[in-house]
Amino acid sequence: MSRDTPAGKAAAYAVALACGVVLLFTLMPLDAITGTGGLWRSPAGDMAQGLTGHLALQQDAWRFPPLFAENLFWPHGVSVALTDSNPLFSLLAKLLSPRPVNLLGAWLACCWVLQPVAAVYALRALSRSLAGAVTVAVLAGLFPALLFRIGHVNLCGHFLILLALGLSLRLLQGATRRRWVAAGAVLTVAILCHPYLFMASAATLAAAPVQTTIRRRPEWWHAWLPYLVACVVPVIVFVVLAGTLGGGDKGFVTYSMNLLSPFWPQRSGLFGPGLPVIDATGGQYEGFCYLGAGSLLLILASLPQLGGLRRWPGLVAVLAGLTLIALSSRVYAGHVKLIDLGAKPWEDIFAVFRASGRAFWPVGYALIIGAVAAACQMPAPLRLPLLAIAIVLQVIDTTPLRLAAEDALAGRIAQAGTLPALPSGGTLLTVLPTPGCGIDPTSRALSSPVLLAGVRAGMRLGDVGVGRAPSWFNCEEVLSDGLELPLRPKEVRLFTDPAVQQVLRPALLGPGAICRRDAGAVLCGRDVAMPAGDAVAATGAAARLDVPAIGLSGPSLAPYLGFGWRVAADGGVWSEGPRASLLLGVEPGRDLRLTLRVEGIATRAGGTRRVTVSAGRQRLAELDLPDREARDLALRIPRSAIEDGTLRLALDFFRPVDPERRGVVAPVNRAAVRLLSLDLAAEPRP
Repeated sequence: MSRDTPAGKAAAYAVALACGVVLLFTLMPLDAITGTGGLWRSPAGDMAQGLTGHLALQQDAWRFPPLFAENLFWPHGVSVALTDSNPLFSLLAKLLSPRPVNLLGAWLACCWVLQPVAAVYALRALSRSLAGAVTVAVLAGLFPALLFRIGHVNLCGHFLILLALGLSLRLLQGATRRRWVAAGAVLTVAILCHPYLFMASAATLAAAPVQTTIRRRPEWWHAWLPYLVACVVPVIVFVVLAGTLGGGDKGFVTYSMNLLSPFWPQRSGLFGPGLPVIDATGGQYEGFCYLGAGSLLLILASLPQLGGLRRWPGLVAVLAGLTLIALSSRVYAGHVKLIDLGAKPWEDIFAVFRASGRAFWPVGYALIIGAVAAACQMPAPLRLPLLAIAIVLQVIDTTPLRLAAEDALAGRIAQAGTLPALPSGGTLLTVLPTPGCGIDPTSRALSSPVLLAGVRAGMRLGDVGVGRAPSWFNCEEVLSDGLELPLRPKEVRLFTDPAVQQVLRPALLGPGAICRRDAGAVLCGRDVAMPAGDAVAATGAAARLDVPAIGLSGPSLAPYLGFGWRVAADGGVWSEGPRASLLLGVEPGRDLRLTLRVEGIATRAGGTRRVTVSAGRQRLAELDLPDREARDLALRIPRSAIEDGTLRLALDFFRPVDPERRGVVAPVNRAAVRLLSLDLAAEPRP
């Protein structure tokens, strides 16, 4: 390591800061930085989802936990930590501004400016060379995986991973209380920006205690205590502020990294901008980790110095582990499958690493930092030309990615198309299917921008896209309620999916509902000024059922089946999924007695099937049915639950089961109950 001086330190960080400022104003127009224009004008996808939560939190009153927004998924509410809304900057915006303001542009500006600065900080743990500082500032600022990440703005905080890497290298040289406090601060900021940044940074910081353990030092267990404190305290802060940890999800194998991804040119300015991202699973774009030609040149040149890695066995072990996670349990080289350990149990063990390919980010940065530090130890006649060539190659090679990032940040690509005009005067908006639930690509692209438009109009949202769904949420329940419950005053529902539009029965939405078609969607509203569009007839009222009705079964049940039923060839009626509903047209103004004879299908033999029953918006009962036994559900239906002459009965089931696993023959894939018969009578007066 070269001798350091205050002037040399100041020069290194000044160069890094200058690189960051140049990078910022090269990539982002001023109105994008201020959050008023550019990519924020009409964002789509994850960007729209994150901005929706960011603004919604500011519109809502202060609550506990502080990141909870009641105006999202109203009336349940949800934490904006689940909407990828950058909790840290969302809280800052709510604290600093009396009206909703978009600070995510300021967050992106911090990402670009601090990226080269953090890279120099990491390098200076190994080398104090000014030429090395210039090189690493450029290589890290033009890190391809960062430029590729524009669509998910909260994951652009790679500077936090670099800070963690710099602290990890210093902790390997000497663990002090001050450095561990700094590590805890970095991890706290990381978890409040995005959990993936926290996981990558926390894994990198594990190098010091891992190394102490590998070397079997007597005090090895002491090294783990400050590390665990530095990790646990940010998690506690996050839980207190967010009220949730979010949980895991499927995708560990699908969203992995291809073995060739770091080295094979993709979207390359040197080898061809049209070269596709290597993707053997349909999701390995998440594991895009090409390092760039300049970085690869330095890594190749540093190979003769691999012996120096013996100084850092802890860091090598951690980076090797992250690489294995990134590759997942199915390893592909291009489209050739090299290893297949199956999806289970790995998907469950590493569910928190849903997009597993992102785990390689710290490895990529460590390779660059180590390669630049190794190059700085070469003789001067070789060192400076090599570093200069690496800079030039990286600039040229990342040109397609950089230009695409400029277009995205300026709002020239990935913008929402024509949106349906929302009715004026609405106070509640629900978009169905909920983002992330539908399969129609046009519908999915429309949902998040419309919800953002609703928040910008000051409306509460009946649903919203989330990265990790709350435990109470399922797509079928929200869709069933949206199709069958009557509209509240000043409520608007937007049906985007053509398949959902085909089963929509406008008459079920209440006598005050008006439905129109606009921009490929169907809008239904009550007590609002509906926009112009083709009117949709109020058809599909619930079938009339006169009281008393005794022993309805088999085909005679068909007119009264709502959402989530399937009729078998033998006339048997089976539930499909976590929600099934009945729709009965009855005479209002009196209490009723409804008896359903059902057979529960538990997840295991001898178990029970939990059934929650609601009438309209009122919860009636929560029952446990014995497995494979016919039982009567006797339900008292209060007259207040019967709106506009329609009894809407919903049955909700937790974890319906594949009937084949239970040896049951049924025409469904997710069974919970079989409906045998229905009786309806007037409730005797007391």
